[in-house]
Amino acid sequence: NGAVLDIRAGGYVNTNAPTYAGGSILKYNSGGNYGIFTEWTPNIATGTGVPSNVMIGDLISGSGLDFSPAGQYRRLTGNLTISTNAYFGLSTTANGNLQIGGDFTNNGTFAANGRIVTFNGTANQAISGNTTFSVIVNSNTSGTVSIPNGTNISITTTGTLNTANTTTSVDGTITNQGTITGFADATRGLRFNASGVYNHNLNGGSIPFATWNLNSNCNITGVTITIPTVSTFDQGFGNFTWNSTSQS
Repeated sequence: NGAVLDIRAGGYVNTNAPTYAGGSILKYNSGGNYGIFTEWTPNIATGTGVPSNVMIGDLISGSGLDFSPAGQYRRLTGNLTISTNAYFGLSTTANGNLQIGGDFTNNGTFAANGRIVTFNGTANQAISGNTTFSVIVNSNTSGTVSIPNGTNISITTTGTLNTANTTTSVDGTITNQGTITGFADATRGLRFNASGVYNHNLNGGSIPFATWNLNSNCNITGVTITIPTVSTFDQGFGNFTWNSTSQS
């Protein structure tokens, strides 16, 4: 309903978590790094303490939110926005993951810290802003998770992107140093559109199976000794470029 809970310096929610209406916003504007508290309930997907939309640092520069040392996941049903000069860090403790029902917009700094970010909404979702993830899971079986033009998503060396039996639509760039589980299907799967770019920035590994637009780009940039799994070359690529300058 548009209601706002704005946490400022020295403020916090104690004892009882709020009930968030659809369209409401939980804001973090402390001007520093705020440790998660009772305002956001862990280990439940809906109900009391599960926010709709979350915004970090939209009014006060330098504001941050830190999930550490929590070892439980937290979910929001709507959109997450990290503003310019704002920070959001997931927990450094196992299971301190994030689940998102709406869009992810990063205009600041995001630290995945080895944790899982799951997109599990029931309508189309978007990932915007250059961001490095440890593990991304697309479990949205009702809509498409899209990466728009101008956004570069990076997967770390030990990270994964799991598209499962869902649709991930790429107009931007995926730079991969880990593992991507994709597949090509007439109606679902991993899709690189006309402006979509895949950068294979690792030695060996596998090129993800995907549907490639005629104008999309697949770039092999990280091979030093070992080529990617041979069977993953058997795809209908658009533009294919081998530019591994450190290859021997």
